[in-house]
Amino acid sequence: MTPRNATRTKRPGLARARRASALHGPSGIAISREAEEILFAHAELLTEARIDAAGYAGSTMITIDLAEAGKLVRGLDSHAERERFVSIARGSVRLRLRAMRFACAEAARRVPERALGTFGVDTTMRLEGHLLLVDVDVDAAFSERPVEQRG
Repeated sequence: MTPRNATRTKRPGLARARRASALHGPSGIAISREAEEILFAHAELLTEARIDAAGYAGSTMITIDLAEAGKLVRGLDSHAERERFVSIARGSVRLRLRAMRFACAEAARRVPERALGTFGVDTTMRLEGHLLLVDVDVDAAFSERPVEQRG
């Protein structure tokens, strides 16, 4: 009598699963929402600013380690994949908007006693090694309206 498992073929073990794909769509031309969430959850922020009588002028640098993010997101393993990802990220309205929101929130946090007027924002993205560097430059004059009380 043969053991029950003796006739079965050996199957490979469990594969390491990653939660999200970096890109989605029919030809992988957009950043997936899951990848966006993971990237910004692991982002490091650094802000430098000048605040004077005229208003706020600052720069927020958002650093995202794509090698670390690659542990949770498929499609960020090689340098070529990261270059393609950053190329697509440069055109992503969602990523730019999210980066701008971080920078504008930082501006408002730095001058809580003054209301800021319309923001002027410039965003650039580049890849340095395995780091995605997002620079957001923000300029805003002080508004004449009073600061809204938050409850």
